[in-house]
Amino acid sequence: MLDPFVSCARNFEDVVLWRALSHVSAGFYVDVEPGDPEVDSVTQGFYLRGWRGVNAISAPQVYGKFCASRVLDLNAHVVVKSGDGPLWHSRKSGSSAASKGHPAGVQVDHDPESRQMMVPVVALDVLLDRVSCSEVHFLRLGCSAMAADLLRGMNWHRCRPWVILAAADIQSPSAQEMDGLLHAAGYQRCYGDRRNQFYVSAEKAAELQERLSYAPAGMILSSVLASRRW
Repeated sequence: MLDPFVSCARNFEDVVLWRALSHVSAGFYVDVEPGDPEVDSVTQGFYLRGWRGVNAISAPQVYGKFCASRVLDLNAHVVVKSGDGPLWHSRKSGSSAASKGHPAGVQVDHDPESRQMMVPVVALDVLLDRVSCSEVHFLRLGCSAMAADLLRGMNWHRCRPWVILAAADIQSPSAQEMDGLLHAAGYQRCYGDRRNQFYVSAEKAAELQERLSYAPAGMILSSVLASRRW
């Protein structure tokens, strides 16, 4: 018998996912803009269970943490946005912009004179297409304001994750647009709160929808909660 599932996510998002996907052995995830590899992490509990995945990260400090901690994952220092490259993402004093002229997939470049940081931009479907995995069991979109932009223009024939978790308040305009895009792509919203929305593909709805359709409270007592005190 396996040890109790260790929940590392802030709002037990991983518990909801594990309830639906615990039957999958050595599954695969894609996490867009995770905040930390261990603290308040949706994927850490799965990583500890032998799952592997891709972490797409734009912030250099967070990228460095994932490279040190998730050595068995593929950690990509990229900005995920709609559209095709070659584009670069520029950050300076908290601002950001995109410009053409450099190929995607190269290491970050620091400009000491302008204090700018250039990070390659890649479309979500291109990122998923590069994943050498037959199935993506869940895709997490951690950038709530950009969720709709990530999905706009997505080619769902390339890859269809079983479950999509979006860090978004369904009442926000961007989340409403995201919801419409996912519905048009054949995804059904199963459960949501003010922080997260869970969707399942039409192909997997009969198998997974019920397990994704209610809050994780019923599983908390059987989970070991990491990095928190009660």
